[in-house]
Amino acid sequence: GQARQSAIFAAGGLEDLEGEERTQENLFRYCMSLQVLAFAEHHQGNEEGAELFAHFWLQALEETFSVEKYPDGHFELAKGIASVGSVKSRLQKYEEAEQLFQRAITMYRKLREEPHAPARDISYAEGLGGLAMCKLRQKKMDEAISLFRQDIEILEGLVAQKASLKF
Repeated sequence: GQARQSAIFAAGGLEDLEGEERTQENLFRYCMSLQVLAFAEHHQGNEEGAELFAHFWLQALEETFSVEKYPDGHFELAKGIASVGSVKSRLQKYEEAEQLFQRAITMYRKLREEPHAPARDISYAEGLGGLAMCKLRQKKMDEAISLFRQDIEILEGLVAQKASLKF
């Protein structure tokens, strides 16, 4: 229906960004627009629309933060992949969601090895938490508990780190 037409139009928007307009900044803005549309469709109960926008969102993210430009991945790409995983999980597409969360978590692990801000650890923990919720929804309790423990360990480390910075 209308969501499909909007999603196809949105996909065409990426094609329309040519030459000087196809900057990293404009591509990223386009990605964020698709993110908003995917979540809006989901919250309105339109699963087909949410899935279509999530598909185009992931496609746009992968172009914006391509392997050629960022061989080890990019923080915003990892965040976006995990967010698309959340959409898939909410739509009960658990196998697809798990693959996306695993991909994001792998990228976060690579990116954590470099000097980083705590926001990267928070996002890494959110990726683990998202995968844990996906496992929980499938009643894979042992896997979910293990992932939640890893998530909590990272967050406790951040709290301890912040507490040690106080004067």
